[in-house]
Amino acid sequence: MTPGILPFALRVRLRRFKIAPGDFVSLHAGVAARADQRQKLERLCRYISRPAISERRLSVTPNGNVRYQLKTPYRDGTTHVIFEPLDFIARLAALVPKPRVNLTRFHGVFAPNRSEAEVTKPQAESIAVTASTVRG
Repeated sequence: MTPGILPFALRVRLRRFKIAPGDFVSLHAGVAARADQRQKLERLCRYISRPAISERRLSVTPNGNVRYQLKTPYRDGTTHVIFEPLDFIARLAALVPKPRVNLTRFHGVFAPNRSEAEVTKPQAESIAVTASTVRG
């Protein structure tokens, strides 16, 4: 299958669940929480702020290597991965974003360098007119 081209049936299914696949990421917009739904909002915040690796599955072997227990075994039956300490730190450091780099990037209409960006911004007069039209 060519990257970026999905079969029609899969595209329909993903659209129903509000999932937008990309080449390297997928955006899931099916979860929302109103301001008064504090428990749902807390659960969502805990989910998006969880660490990249589970600390419970991480241990140090007697000879000083780092052992990470896999959540599900590989097809060949591997249940643990063992790293040298410096190799593990290098792989862990690769997960940390660079300083002063936005983790949210906007493309298309919402891109900051879009030439027609002024057209998409709401004007103060139009907001005032719309508000007075709705009230009056």
